[in-house]
Amino acid sequence: MGERLKVDVDRVRDVASALASIKNELDGAEALTDSHRGIVGAGTLANRLDEFSSNWRIHRQRLSDDLKTFSAWAKAAADGYTGLDESLTKALTDSAPKDE
Repeated sequence: MGERLKVDVDRVRDVASALASIKNELDGAEALTDSHRGIVGAGTLANRLDEFSSNWRIHRQRLSDDLKTFSAWAKAAADGYTGLDESLTKALTDSAPKDE
């Protein structure tokens, strides 16, 4: 008993923001790969780039979806901790003896 949970809510919010940024960067990677297609030209290298791009598109989408989920979880956790702290503060303040 008496153990405490201490959470750096700002850091949790920073994690949520960083995960969202990583997701956005990852989502932009497809356009980067597509932009190199014209430079590569035709032939084996172009075929390999297309194959890689196609395979990576599937995995990138899964990773992007996971990053979105993790970012939402981190934001929800930060909001939950903040809301709980505010509720507990209000409960303690409301139950304190009033000076009359």
